[in-house]
This record gives sequence, structure tokens and C-alpha cells, in this order.
Amino acid sequence: VIPTSEIPVSTYSEILGNSPEPDVDNVVKVGAEAGANLVLLGTSVLKKVDDQKFGSLVSIQCDIKADLIDVKSGSVVMQAATYGLGIHIDKASAILEAVDRAGRQLSEQLMNKIYFNLRNMRDYEVEISFDGGGDETGVKAWEPSALNLPLAAAGSRLTVS
Repeated sequence: VIPTSEIPVSTYSEILGNSPEPDVDNVVKVGAEAGANLVLLGTSVLKKVDDQKFGSLVSIQCDIKADLIDVKSGSVVMQAATYGLGIHIDKASAILEAVDRAGRQLSEQLMNKIYFNLRNMRDYEVEISFDGGGDETGVKAWEPSALNLPLAAAGSRLTVS
């Protein structure tokens, strides 16, 4: 994590420009200069929802999507998208509510996907061969749970031949 005070925002805003969807190559360049391994590129759209059942209340929908990009390869490694609805008598408050709800849902999606991917990245495969026999009790001592490998319970496999 890079402290906000160390990020030269003015320099990066010149590189990225004011486009609602900046060029991925420029985003990767900024991420590399900042020392990041991954960059999160998000876009959102606010729109008024015309629904008569809310009466005098203003309803705003925030559609939000994000791509997690690997800085070294420039490839998208993860995507998420969601929306949030804000309803309030004040338009600005409805917008804030919609953005807050969409942002929270997007964060939750991304964290769940990141956790799932990290959990499944470490997959150990252990192969043990016995040349001169050995009985089943000796093999059971080498079960994945007994190997004491990190994340042994999360996807380790034991192949005995």
C-alpha cells in the first residue's frame, strides 16, 4: 500500500487525462511508476430512475464496474460489476446513497474474488514413491494433513505410486 501523501497526483492526472475511461496502457504505466503490482480501474454511471411509486422522492442508480489489472502483463485478472440505488428527498443525498451502496457491494465482490483466487492459488501435489514395498500404515503417515504444509487442507493432493 502506497501512502496517499507519496502519490504525485498532478503528474498522474496529466498521464491519464480526463477521459471517463482512461487508456489501460496509461493506467498500467502509472501503476508501475507508483510501484504497484495491481491497479484497480473503475468506472461508474449515475442515472435517475423514473419510478412513480416513490412519489416526491428522488431515486438515483449508480452502475459501477471495476477491472483489476496486473501491472507486469497489462492483463485484466479480475472483474466485478454491480449497482446501488439511492432514494431520498434530496438529489445529492440520493446520489451519495447510491454511490455508497454500489461501492460497498463492489468492494465485497472484489474481496470475495480475491480471497477465493488466493485460497485456490496454492495447490500442493505431493507424490511419494516406495521402491521396496512399504505397508499402508507407512503411507497414512504421509496424508496431506500430516504433511504440515501451509494450506495443506485447502486443496492438497497425495498421490502414492
